[in-house]
Amino acid sequence: MIPLAIHGPQRRHLLDFIVLTLYQQVGVLPMDESKVVMKGRLGPGMMITVDLESGQVYENTEVKKIVASSNPYKKWLIENMRTIKPVNFLSSTAMDNETILRHQQAFGYSSEDVQMVIETMAAQGKEPTFCMGDDIPLAVLSQKPHMLYDYFKQRFAQVTNPAIDPLREGLVMSLRSILVILSSPVLNEGELDALMKDHHLNPQVLHTFFDIQKGIHGSIDKAIKQLCEAADDAVRNGSQLLVLSDRSEELNGLRMSASIVADTAQCFSTHQFACLIGYGASAVCPYLALETCRQWRLSTKTVNLMRNGKMPTVTIEQAQRNFCKAVKSGLLKILSKMGISLLSSYCGAQIFEIYGLGQEIVDLAFCGSVSKIGGLSLDELARESLSFWVKAFSEDTAKRLENFGFIQHRPGGEYHGNNPEMSKLLHKAVRQKNESAYSIYQQHLANRPVNVLRDLLEFRSDRPSIPVAIAIAMNRLGGKSNTGEGGEDPIRWSPLTDVVDGYSPTLPHLKGLQNGDTATSAIKQVASGRFGVTPTFLVNADQLEIKIAQGAKPGEGGQLPGKKVNPKAKVSVKLVAEAGIGTVASGVAKGNADIIQISGHDGGTGASPREELRARFPGVPGDLVNYFLYVAEEVRGMLAQLGYEKLDDIIGRTDLFTPRHISLVKTQQLDLSYILSSAGLPKWSSTQIRNQEVHSNGPVLDDILLSDPEISEAIEHEKEVAKSIKIYNVDRAVCGRIAGVIAKKYGDRGFAGQLNITFTGSAGQSFGCFLTPGMNVRLVGEANDYVGKGMAGGELVVAPVENTGFCPEDATIVGNTCLYGATGGQIFVRGKAGERFAVRNSLAQAVVEGTGDHCCIGNDFICTSCQMMFINFVDGIIQNSSCSVNKEIVRIQRVNAPAGQMQLKSLIEAHVEKTGSIKGATILNEWEAYLPLFWQLVPPSEEDTPEACAEVLKVDAGKVTLQSA
Repeated sequence: MIPLAIHGPQRRHLLDFIVLTLYQQVGVLPMDESKVVMKGRLGPGMMITVDLESGQVYENTEVKKIVASSNPYKKWLIENMRTIKPVNFLSSTAMDNETILRHQQAFGYSSEDVQMVIETMAAQGKEPTFCMGDDIPLAVLSQKPHMLYDYFKQRFAQVTNPAIDPLREGLVMSLRSILVILSSPVLNEGELDALMKDHHLNPQVLHTFFDIQKGIHGSIDKAIKQLCEAADDAVRNGSQLLVLSDRSEELNGLRMSASIVADTAQCFSTHQFACLIGYGASAVCPYLALETCRQWRLSTKTVNLMRNGKMPTVTIEQAQRNFCKAVKSGLLKILSKMGISLLSSYCGAQIFEIYGLGQEIVDLAFCGSVSKIGGLSLDELARESLSFWVKAFSEDTAKRLENFGFIQHRPGGEYHGNNPEMSKLLHKAVRQKNESAYSIYQQHLANRPVNVLRDLLEFRSDRPSIPVAIAIAMNRLGGKSNTGEGGEDPIRWSPLTDVVDGYSPTLPHLKGLQNGDTATSAIKQVASGRFGVTPTFLVNADQLEIKIAQGAKPGEGGQLPGKKVNPKAKVSVKLVAEAGIGTVASGVAKGNADIIQISGHDGGTGASPREELRARFPGVPGDLVNYFLYVAEEVRGMLAQLGYEKLDDIIGRTDLFTPRHISLVKTQQLDLSYILSSAGLPKWSSTQIRNQEVHSNGPVLDDILLSDPEISEAIEHEKEVAKSIKIYNVDRAVCGRIAGVIAKKYGDRGFAGQLNITFTGSAGQSFGCFLTPGMNVRLVGEANDYVGKGMAGGELVVAPVENTGFCPEDATIVGNTCLYGATGGQIFVRGKAGERFAVRNSLAQAVVEGTGDHCCIGNDFICTSCQMMFINFVDGIIQNSSCSVNKEIVRIQRVNAPAGQMQLKSLIEAHVEKTGSIKGATILNEWEAYLPLFWQLVPPSEEDTPEACAEVLKVDAGKVTLQSA
């Protein structure tokens, strides 16, 4: 036999004379469907095998059964696999309060770390929420001491491979360690002790300290090399487990090596765990963090808060369990950003960039990691590590932890780019429209500490300055604002006509308005099916931005959505700066992006509720206008000083920069040559590039349909029309542009006509995307991914051709991620769908005869309607339901309410009528037998509806009464 295993959403067909075809999309080869005896898909981890001698085809389950039965794997596992069972957490502290404080100081803890990170995780079982972005100096530029972890930045997938949703797709993720089966890389003291007693592993403890009694110079280098030699000797002598430990009864004279550890006091945040695991640690025992959790729970303050009901009550064991739970959730989130499923794939993968460590350190301890700007030497790193120890064991040791101000701004703490003084000066300048006030604001920024790498550079020009007169001559800025990912209220799309004394009832939270003002954002963000992305939203944009880099965006796969609905809008793609971003940006440009935005590390938005922000900071458009006028004038002044007239003249001119002579606290060894290197000047100026026409994908099928006089007439005068046309897999996003024309004229719900269009063949990606009410689309054949993406209304039917040689109910007829971000309409599919069916669907109704993993839920026969779902499993049992259903967001129950039963039956009746489904007809013919096999999934918002709750409306003799079902 020749085994064949291919990852990804592959499709396969089998002809009755044994011809196997396998391809990435449907419609690659012409097929006589009557001769196809089997049709399906190869999902992730699936395989298919063909025996060329016997002509036998083995599907996924059959292949795995054959392989599993070929050897006594179960017996081998029982004999050789060892599992470390969970061990109870300690029920009391192991150190007194003074000893805990000294350890916390010695290992670099601050009061923020304890109060805002560790204690929050212990109390709530989840990571604390802070504002996105980071406005403090890079660790190497900071005047404060930092832990080694702070010099590392996590990398993440952008465009090239989709992220995983760790909440909804946790089924494919695991934090298990392989050497012995550990359910999590986060160990408590008892679990570490159990590992140490495993004689099969022959564990060896290696201490990670360096001796400073003979001075700093060379001490850490010598200690690391001795540690490597000891590790090498231990492995050669049969040890399979090395425990790197910074525990010591006496810390005097010694200090942690600041390298990779497993049994460590210096680890309490998810980033720190990720660093240790990413550089090779299979498990971590954060003994001081757990001790801190215990100390917090037993403190008088915590006990009183819990006793008075001001804090949820947790036991000392639960506090430690919550901390570990928060760490594990954070690790899954970090893995998901790279699209990594298993911790074993992340362990040792070094998916980090380094900012501020010299090549000496990288070559010794982090070989292969990217460190473009150099930085600290080993001796300088040892000196920074030593500064923590000095605070813990000097004569004037503080009685409480220091607050470095890394998270929240505080006087005397770390510098924050967004600080109160800066904010006050800026508000004063823009509200007074005072140039001298803005000059004071400029001077404040000029005198700030070094905060980012660009602060290490200054302009240099050999041209004479150009004299200019200061004048603000712009009445209108001509700039563009961005909606963000929350959609946009339709009332913002029309100019204001109701303004009186600067106020408008339409936008009551703003002041300083004028009649004729337009509040719409020219740039409308499409963050992968999020909130309010409707056809009308898209056609009212000048520019459409797809945000890919931040957070889990399952299934997007790098598509550019703009041309689907609004061919006049430019498409921008938002990426985030990291090593190798140029390669990603090049690929996006080849995908016909008009604009590529590269965001830095220090941006982001606050986590405060929007209404709270509006109450505290009422909007005044004029203030923002003034600010941009000041910025524009400042840029003009800088250009004049350099001797240039316009920005076009200096874009790409790295030769105009020169390093500033600044005495940094930590090192003078930063190398800025990488930043100052020139990639060459562009052929076109920036203005010429911006003024290009919107990139076109060439003629598309929608253009042909829109050029049909009958269809144009039906759209213009809201008439009914019926059309049929052939479709091929190169025809992508079909019907999206038609929907855009309708939405532009009538909005998302206003079209009263009927477009009845039948397609025959194999549809390309995003078939039927962004449909509006009045569009009734039928596909006879099959489709690829994203069917019905973003549809806001209408009807979509997908059915196979007649007289197929295979059973349609068993075949996959539409691809992955169908109904992604849909907000309305109905879809009926005779056959199965791929992975991630109806993810982020809000109001669309769907009937499909089977799905892959990670749909809203699914297995066999699914009907969804009005945020409620009905599922039929042939055997009436949900296997492993605790893993299949997220019971935190839905309740699972049988379909008991008569209104729910009626709703379910009517959906199946419509499905049979429109698709000719044999499976649906069988269910209807044997309704009493099949009804008990359906499950109903009910979110909290629908629990009190007649379709879901036990109390139902009953009409009796013209009277409406409530009765218990």
